[in-house]
Amino acid sequence: GVGYQRVVARPLPGFFRSAPAVDSNDSTLFAQPTFALVSPVSPFEAREVTTAAEAGRGLKAFLVPVSNAQQPVPAARTQPRETTRVEPESQVVELKPFRLELVQPRQEPLNFLWKDPPVDPTPAEVSFPLPVFEQRGRLAPLREYRDLPFPPDVAALLKLVPRPVLPPTLASFGALYDYAWDMLFRLKRDPRRDTGMVSYYFKTAIGGFPDDFFVWDSSFTALALNYGHRALAPLSNLDNHYARQFDGGYMHREQNLSEGTASAFEPDFSPNPPLLTLVEWSHYQLTGNAERLKSVYPALAANHRWIEANRKLPDGTYWTTGLANGLDNSPSLGEGYPDLTAQMVHEAELLAQLARLSGLEDEAKAFEEERRITAEAMNAKLWSDPMRFYSTSLAEGGHNPNKIITGFWPLWTGLVPPQRVEALADHLLDPASFNRPHPVPSLAADSPHFVPGGEYWKGSVWAPTNCAVIQGFERAGRHDLAVQTLTRHLQALVKVRAETGVLWENYSSEAITRGSTSCEDYSWTAVGPITLLLEIFLGLKPDAPQRTLTWRLPEEGGCGVENYPLGAATLSLRQNLDPADPGNRILEVNSDRAFRLVIDDGVCQREHLFSAGPWTGSLKEEF
Repeated sequence: GVGYQRVVARPLPGFFRSAPAVDSNDSTLFAQPTFALVSPVSPFEAREVTTAAEAGRGLKAFLVPVSNAQQPVPAARTQPRETTRVEPESQVVELKPFRLELVQPRQEPLNFLWKDPPVDPTPAEVSFPLPVFEQRGRLAPLREYRDLPFPPDVAALLKLVPRPVLPPTLASFGALYDYAWDMLFRLKRDPRRDTGMVSYYFKTAIGGFPDDFFVWDSSFTALALNYGHRALAPLSNLDNHYARQFDGGYMHREQNLSEGTASAFEPDFSPNPPLLTLVEWSHYQLTGNAERLKSVYPALAANHRWIEANRKLPDGTYWTTGLANGLDNSPSLGEGYPDLTAQMVHEAELLAQLARLSGLEDEAKAFEEERRITAEAMNAKLWSDPMRFYSTSLAEGGHNPNKIITGFWPLWTGLVPPQRVEALADHLLDPASFNRPHPVPSLAADSPHFVPGGEYWKGSVWAPTNCAVIQGFERAGRHDLAVQTLTRHLQALVKVRAETGVLWENYSSEAITRGSTSCEDYSWTAVGPITLLLEIFLGLKPDAPQRTLTWRLPEEGGCGVENYPLGAATLSLRQNLDPADPGNRILEVNSDRAFRLVIDDGVCQREHLFSAGPWTGSLKEEF
């Protein structure tokens, strides 16, 4: 329950009370004074946490107690509230009287030339007011460092994650799946304990971003890590983001791992897409852990309300910036953005369910009403009839003429009218637009700003936006397009990894190569080979709270999964085509606990309650 503030001090040079010997100029021969910082807050004395790099620069670092249960740090701001600061920084909320003790150690003469008598170790004390900054992570479910489980090696990890079952013709997808887990294993890092990090974390990339991690990178990576929840802590990055949340709900898009601070790059607030609630819900669907959702709900709701207070336009849509929405150099500028607006619609839907789980019925109804109203604004203000596409609105009227991949994001809300779903499908299938050799480019190929090599967000293919497109068409009822797009995406990843040995931050849409500007072994690229392979290609949709798994049967025979975690149950499923009747399927099911299986063959859904143990049967005869 003790809150600490990191304080860095620099000892002044020449602070000797005794003259050095004349036969040596080596200052290391002389004893240095001892520093102690004493706080008025229990446990009072600061702990020194000087790093080797700081010591090499003549600095000393301390963790100073500034709050405890009896003396909390005052809140810097409340929620909801419009924020007018430039680039959020921790604010000073109070001054506390601190004491600096400087103890000069007793120094014996080094030789007969020593002029002064030995110095007694008498402390010198100075009192001064220390500015105390706002507490970070006030709403975080975890605020102190905790050692969390992690497998000893990749082999141990692979034994505890689902095992895709694929026919020999798709063995390369299985190898890609294994490599994605191997990459995630290698991205695990242990932070210094004085940075405010609350657990280990997963680094953004092997080949870049050594000191920073991001909200939306962490979110898509965690969608993959959730499937390893029996082996590791998939939400550790999210816990570290919650622990950095500002008073009032704001979460900065990018955190500095070594300093424990927000990284500032633009002269305006830059919250990354609000996807943390989606990740938490995905984890709940796999684990059934409702207590986790209840613990994170306050932080998630506060962040949502901050965005609502600071990013909502009078017409009900939401504005963002290039760095904030993650599309750094995309020509997507304008007023209301389809991606952030759709993300707020989607998050309101999920927050309503979290509120209801927490027994907050009035808040649940408020979020449901917000979802309805924001979706109406999204469909009314951000759809361009001439383009037949969702696009950023312009202040002078009309829409940004460039077709950006975020125009597909509204599909994930489930609230796009059917005729617009088909219009968006036409764009996805148009070779002049998004249907390129490696789909889906971040910018349509018929834009004048499109760059064949990609040049980051001017045409590269990215894992998170591909995930949004694929999941969007899946939710909109176009499973065929979701599978088709995913299959081509995974085939491209397989080919590029065969040539380069790694998974890349982004890819070229025009040739099966890495993107022109891309880091190697990038965390979020695992979302395709793991999450989308299991959920879209193999068609597995968990609902652990209801002990239910929905299985949209793949077209290929010989597909299934082993070691699949559904709450406390572990399942194995496999389908084979009946040799005597190719239109029939033979299903093999095994579970260590009873569960409900919903079979979806694309025409109808059929339910069956399975008890523990193996079962084999014909789809036609048994269902």
